[in-house]
Amino acid sequence: MDRTDIYPTFWHNNFAHVPDRMPAIRTYLWELLAVMQQKPQFLQQVQTRRLVLEDLLPLLLDALSAQDVDGRVSYLSRAQLAREAEAYMQDHLKQPLTIKALCEALHTSQGTLMNACKDVFGLSPMAFLKSLRLQAVHHRLKLADPQTSSVTDIAYQYGFWSLGHFGRDYKAMFGECPKETLKKKS
Repeated sequence: MDRTDIYPTFWHNNFAHVPDRMPAIRTYLWELLAVMQQKPQFLQQVQTRRLVLEDLLPLLLDALSAQDVDGRVSYLSRAQLAREAEAYMQDHLKQPLTIKALCEALHTSQGTLMNACKDVFGLSPMAFLKSLRLQAVHHRLKLADPQTSSVTDIAYQYGFWSLGHFGRDYKAMFGECPKETLKKKS
């Protein structure tokens, strides 16, 4: 492209690390890059784009669905586990929930659940649960009547017993104090 002004931005936003366990994808992408460097108009042809998709998609699906050789759970399995964890958390937002109870309910180990949530949500299971609860409180506060509802009561319903920590976390997530949300009633 010969545009030095976009290289830093391009590489920062479009760099992807292909794990070593995906050698077929890595090889394919290197070969595609080599062709692109020799023939820049290569992907502008409709039939070429179709061929690339037809080649690349099966490689991606194979790589994502395959189990790692050392027996770790595959990415697709971790994604499914994370979604099951999210559904379970949503169903139990107002109930005390420990990581142990969550693992027992999902029939998985703590390490597997931790990896699944980190891969899919970028958070530990309990941090993700806290964010779901904060979102639920936010939603309730927006709908609540400021004359008859209190932030404390709603926070307690979702398991926030330390109002100082709750207020700090709420403001970090939503950019305002819980009382401000309650007063803004939608």
